[in-house]
Amino acid sequence: MGKFCGKCGTPLDNKGKCPKCDAVKTTSKAPLDPKTYKIIVTCLWSFLSVLIVTAIIICLVVFWPKSSGKSSDKKTTESVSDSTDTADENTGNADTVDDEDDPDLSTNYEVPDFDAETYFNDNTTLHSVIDVQNAPDLLTESDVYDFLYSRGFSDISVICEYDINGNYIGEQEVSSYSSDVHPMYQCLYAADNGDWQILVVNDSIFAVPMFYNYSDESEASVILSETDTITSFDRATNKFYINVPTDSDLRIINVAKITAELLNGLTVEGIAGL
Repeated sequence: MGKFCGKCGTPLDNKGKCPKCDAVKTTSKAPLDPKTYKIIVTCLWSFLSVLIVTAIIICLVVFWPKSSGKSSDKKTTESVSDSTDTADENTGNADTVDDEDDPDLSTNYEVPDFDAETYFNDNTTLHSVIDVQNAPDLLTESDVYDFLYSRGFSDISVICEYDINGNYIGEQEVSSYSSDVHPMYQCLYAADNGDWQILVVNDSIFAVPMFYNYSDESEASVILSETDTITSFDRATNKFYINVPTDSDLRIINVAKITAELLNGLTVEGIAGL
């Protein structure tokens, strides 16, 4: 008696298999609908975008600081180089200047530190050269206060910038009780008609009328001196240079004594007439 399929009741073939239940299904998978396909593609693009952005961030983190640091170091080096080539602007101090430009004695009496004596010989009438270490009349901090007070300069703040060896120590206010010695001192004096810069270089005093030198009346900058010379200090050689600059650079006005009373009485017109 023939055998039948226990599921559907169909007679089994000679191999004992049901032609319906055991038949191999060859139907193909149904294609994805457009909406499902769009979702899959969108997800793939999003995943790839995240990978790309992540890779860019990693590159920036790893490489950018190194290149940026090199650029910053280069700029810093250039800035330091530029600043070391800039001449010291302190009036009365003969300091480093650009080789290609002549120093302007009308504002600061600076000299090239490579050969100060040659500069003064070529550009001024050089009277004498004094080594700071051998100068016999250098004033202490206490001395310079007494020196200025005796001339009526009160309510002033005196500063120094160099030690006895010519080393730059920065702007430091001097003490009326100190015995420390410096090659030069300076202070600002507010007179009745304008500001003056008072310089004490070695044992000599000079007065620069700032309000006049920057006025329209000034054809050439002037400096008041108790002699017909000025004293310039060069920190590179640590020497004083007693000299007379040309009138086109700086005009020396010789006065008997530089006092607060004298400066208070001088106007722009009065200085021009001296």
